Amino acid sequence: MMKNSLHEEAAAKLSREAERRFEKREVPATGAPEFSYYLDYSGLDRYNLKLDKVVAVIVPDEEIVKRISGRRTCRSCDAMYHVVFEPPAKPGVCDKCGGELYQREDDAEDTVRERLKVFAETTRPLLDHYGRLGLLAQIDGVGRTDEVEKRIISAVNGVGAQSAQS
Repeated sequence: MMKNSLHEEAAAKLSREAERRFEKREVPATGAPEFSYYLDYSGLDRYNLKLDKVVAVIVPDEEIVKRISGRRTCRSCDAMYHVVFEPPAKPGVCDKCGGELYQREDDAEDTVRERLKVFAETTRPLLDHYGRLGLLAQIDGVGRTDEVEKRIISAVNGVGAQSAQS
């Protein structure tokens, strides 16, 4: 099965450290100024904490399109594969149950490109906001999970954060 490795492995490790440092929140990426305020101040004051760093993991659009549009899901058991990174033994057939593999609508290339466009429009103001505050660390998200994880941890700890081009 394909793992969404950065989100599942690295984020799980980082979340344990993050829980010691700050309150985690799920925030819609609308780019609206009120969300900047929300991210800066929500829940931190009551713990006498302040926002020290905002980490943006930057992955080029073409890499994201390749990663997402290559995903295939089994109609029967929901097993996940990738046509390049983790293909099934027999194309179009699930290794686990023999079910048909398909591409979900939200994984189609056109859909991914539209989502990336919306993401860029709604996230850029947040990145600009935190950049102006000197809190933004842009991390190169291309590479092995352990490499990206080290970059994130370095940025959070303020040690040799690597900048990525946006």
